[in-house]
Amino acid sequence: MYPIIAVIIAIALEAMIAFTDISQLARKSISPITKWFIILFILGHNILSSFVCWMLITVNVNPILLIFAVGLGLPILLKSKIFVIKSDGVEIPVGFEFIYQNILDFMKKQISRADLLAKVTLYVRKSFSDEIISESIQQLIESTELPQKKEELHKAYDAAMKMKSETDKRMALISVLAKYGSKKYVDRILMSAVGSS
Repeated sequence: MYPIIAVIIAIALEAMIAFTDISQLARKSISPITKWFIILFILGHNILSSFVCWMLITVNVNPILLIFAVGLGLPILLKSKIFVIKSDGVEIPVGFEFIYQNILDFMKKQISRADLLAKVTLYVRKSFSDEIISESIQQLIESTELPQKKEELHKAYDAAMKMKSETDKRMALISVLAKYGSKKYVDRILMSAVGSS
């Protein structure tokens, strides 16, 4: 039986290095979704390192060598480039670094989007009272000239007001305002809410 402790140490060491890579991207994030991106990233690393461990175990590698090969060698391999192609003054790395960096960039974009959404939601919750949102939608209904759009807007408003949860009602009202209000109208409401707070 192969020493399982060597496999655990190797995978844990590699996961810690992966965590340092992703935690630098997510350090200032306030979004609760960020932790899921971190977990997904580390899980991907654990699957890869488990596969490499299995490959090394099948060829009877020394347990100490396995710890170094998977725990330290795999992260180094993932961040390495075989050679660089220069095209129009842009350097394109060829090797695992290119794939690894694209995955990190994708994670960074997703974390940034989730963080921006969390900040906007937090701002809206702090800035708007329910009365301001409700009055704004009623003003929007009154100012709408097309009867079909007015009826559609009224139905959406009524559906939002019938929701039992205050949080769901608030978010539904905000989405009605965002969907049916023009950008200038929503900006004007934002400015009046900021001025009144």
